[in-house]
Amino acid sequence: RAMPLVGHSQIRARGTLGGSLAHADPAAELPAVAVALDARLTLASARGRRTVAAEDFFVAALTTSLAPDEILTGVSFPPWPARAGASVQEVAIRRGDFAIGEVAATLTLDESGRVGAARIVCFGVGPRPARAGRRAGRFSGGAVRGLRSAADPGLRLGLRPRSARGEEQPR
Repeated sequence: RAMPLVGHSQIRARGTLGGSLAHADPAAELPAVAVALDARLTLASARGRRTVAAEDFFVAALTTSLAPDEILTGVSFPPWPARAGASVQEVAIRRGDFAIGEVAATLTLDESGRVGAARIVCFGVGPRPARAGRRAGRFSGGAVRGLRSAADPGLRLGLRPRSARGEEQPR
């Protein structure tokens, strides 16, 4: 869902997932998606390998926990749970431009159809992708009905998120 929002087609055709993560641009979609999906990154050097949670990999704008002699050699995502969904929303002046603010979210329903787990990651609004832990926790155990209006402060501000095709989404 995030890939159509990444720059323009020329950027998507030449860039890599690992390159985007190692670059650590705080407004980039892929680092936020990695945090939202709880990715694990494998780092390697002559000293050996280590694995870091995506959330701990991003330190500040354009800064990661990579040591000077390390490279990013792998990215793994946990299996996608049943009854789960995800969304990436951004507010930008034009499609392909850097966004003013962005959110990546995942939601998993339990057996009764209520929210079992929710993760919200804000990006482009600070020095690194940041989980909104307490806000996401508010949704656990709740009903899905009305969730969008409760979770989307942009709607209350009159902002209209754009779909991956650059179309305004309905309120």
